[in-house]
Amino acid sequence: MKTTIQSPINYIKTVGLLTLLSGILAFACNILIGLAVNFNFDALADPTLIFKGLHNPQIQFFRWSMITDIWGYYLLFVPAVFYLYEKMETPWRHVFVASGIAYSFMGAIGAAILAATGTHFLQEYLNVEPALQTEAKSNFLLVFHVVNNGIWNLLEMGLFGIFMFGTAPVLRPKDKLLYYLTILLGISGILDAAGNTFEMPILAETWLNFYLLLTPIWAIWLGLLWMRSRG
Repeated sequence: MKTTIQSPINYIKTVGLLTLLSGILAFACNILIGLAVNFNFDALADPTLIFKGLHNPQIQFFRWSMITDIWGYYLLFVPAVFYLYEKMETPWRHVFVASGIAYSFMGAIGAAILAATGTHFLQEYLNVEPALQTEAKSNFLLVFHVVNNGIWNLLEMGLFGIFMFGTAPVLRPKDKLLYYLTILLGISGILDAAGNTFEMPILAETWLNFYLLLTPIWAIWLGLLWMRSRG
C-alpha cells in the first residue's frame, strides 16, 4: 500500500503559485488567439479564415498566443502533475502521471511548432507575391492540421482526460466543487479525443470548448487552494 508523502509547506505553496500562473497564462492565450482571428473563433475549426484580412499584428498575436499556450496550458502544469502524483494512492498512479506528463510535453511541442513554423508561413504569406501566396497558405494549413487535428485533439486530449480522472479522487477531500470540475474536464478530454477519432466534429468542438474555458479556471482555483494550504 502506498504511503502518502507529506510535502513541505513551501513546496506546496510554490507549486500553487506555478499552477495559478499557468491558469493566468492560459486565459491570456485565449485572449491572444481571439485577437489573432479577430474573435472569429470559427477560424480554429476552419483555419482558412485566419487569412481573411490578415495583417502583421494578427501574426504577432498568433505567435504570442502559442507562447502563452506553451507555458499556460502545458509546461507550468507539470509541477502540479508531480505533486498530485505524490498524493495518489491508486496502483494506476504511474499510468496517470505518465498521461499528465505526455499531455504536457506533446501539447507544448505542438504549440512551439505553431509559434515558430506556423508564424513563419503566415509572415511569408504576407510578404510574397500574390502568385506564391497559395503555397505559403497550403504550408501553414498543413502544419496547423498536423498540430491541431493530430498532436493536440487526436492524441493529447485523451491523455489529459485520463490524468484528470486519476486526479479527481485526490481533490475530492479538499473541495467538492473542484472535484466535480476535474471530472468534467476529464470527460471533456476523452470526448474531444473520441470526437476526433470517430470524425464527429460537433462532439469534438463542443468538448474542446469546455476544456479551453474551464482548464484556466481549474488551474487558478487549484493554485489558490494550494497557496493557502497550511500543510
